[in-house]
Amino acid sequence: MPKGQKAKKTAKARNVKKTQLKQKKAKVQADGDSKMGGADAAAKKPRETAHDLFKRHAAERKKLKAEVAELKRQRMKMPKKGKKEEKKAISHKIASLEEAMRERHLAEQEALGVERASQAVEGAGSDDDDDKAAGGDSGDDSM
Repeated sequence: MPKGQKAKKTAKARNVKKTQLKQKKAKVQADGDSKMGGADAAAKKPRETAHDLFKRHAAERKKLKAEVAELKRQRMKMPKKGKKEEKKAISHKIASLEEAMRERHLAEQEALGVERASQAVEGAGSDDDDDKAAGGDSGDDSM
C-alpha cells in the first residue's frame, strides 16, 4: 500500500454475531407473550453473589466513612465550652452508625451463607505468630 493512503474498512457490522444476539434478545424482551409474569419471574430473579455482596458492603463502608468524617468535622467546629452535650450526642451517633452497619453486614453475610476467608485466617494466623515468636525467643536463650 502506497504511503499516505488509508486502508478501507469493511462494513461487517451487520454480520457480527454479538449484534445479532442483541437484536434477538431485544425482540424477545419486546414480546409480552413470550414471558409469563408471576411467581416464576420472582423465583428466577438473580441472587446476589458473595463478590457482589462484598463490593456493596465496601461501597457502604466508604459512604459511611465520608458521613462520619463530616460529623467529626461538625463536632470539631463546635465551641469547646458550652456544647459538651451536643458533642457527646454526635460521638454517640457516630458510634451507633458504625455499629449498626457492622451488625447489618454480618447479618447479610450469614443470611447469604458467606464467611469472609480472610477473617478466619487472621484469627488463626495471629495465634500462630505468637507461638512462633515465643518459640524463637526460647531458642535464642539456649545458645
